[in-house]
Amino acid sequence: RGGGVVSHIDITALRELADQLRNERDRFTRIVATVPGVICSFRLRPDGGTCFPYASPAIEDLYGLRPEALVESAAPLWAMIHPDDLGHIDVGITASARAMTPWRDEFRLRHPLKGEIWVEGHSTPVREPEGGILWHGYVQDITERKRAEAALRALLEEKEVLLREVHHRVKNNLAAIIDLLELQRGNATDESMSSLLAELGHRIHSMALVHEMLYQSGNLSRVDFHGYLQALVGHLRDSLDPHGAIRLGVPAPETGLNLDTAIPWGLIVNELVTNALKYAFPERRPRPGAEACEIVVAVDWDGATYTLTIADNGVGLPAALDWTTTRTLG
Repeated sequence: RGGGVVSHIDITALRELADQLRNERDRFTRIVATVPGVICSFRLRPDGGTCFPYASPAIEDLYGLRPEALVESAAPLWAMIHPDDLGHIDVGITASARAMTPWRDEFRLRHPLKGEIWVEGHSTPVREPEGGILWHGYVQDITERKRAEAALRALLEEKEVLLREVHHRVKNNLAAIIDLLELQRGNATDESMSSLLAELGHRIHSMALVHEMLYQSGNLSRVDFHGYLQALVGHLRDSLDPHGAIRLGVPAPETGLNLDTAIPWGLIVNELVTNALKYAFPERRPRPGAEACEIVVAVDWDGATYTLTIADNGVGLPAALDWTTTRTLG
């Protein structure tokens, strides 16, 4: 007689799992839709090419390519990359594969509708069970950011040229003032007036030198203080010790100071070194026991504080002098 066998299987767990997977897929799709770029996975093929096993739908807007067109080969995408950027992309991916470190790069694409655009790629390599490497990451359009950076760079260059010109004009104006003082000094019949004009010229020169060094520097916000001290001390030596009877040492670190700090420092150095050159060595001789006349301008930096030390091996201050009550500017 005819008959049949009926088997009943409880598939509740399978249905629940299917529902859970469907919910996870929908959630992933919603998340992917909010990402400002393309989420993708790519691997290197045995023949040296590249393929994208997965690419989010946003790739169609970014590249103008459908995701399924890249599953077997990414040649259509590679053809869009600017030829000048292919080299560093290959080098970066190779280094990422060798060290199993994240890959990041910026490169240009020649889009058929948008023209040349900039994109940025980030990905992390993962070793697959069969031994290959799969990169997971994302790519986003950074064209607007690049344009903003270029505009900002152009603006900074323009401001730098303007600021450099300001320093140049200030330096020239101060130099003109120094020349006027020298002309006036040439007509002075009183020795004290002539000396006063010379000292005033040295003070102005210490300020003009800061602007000159900023004008010539690659960094318009900070002065190379070691170079500034050498130039300032050298100018004073040429003016007050033309025969070079006094040694001048400047053991200062290669440090930078801003304009507001460098100018008062320069004025302090100008006053102290001028006094030492004029009064520390009568008849250009050092104190007993010293081999040669010497002035040292030293700067120390402990990470928080600068210490400026100006020392000489001359006769020292007169015993009767109270420097806190003197009426001179120095």
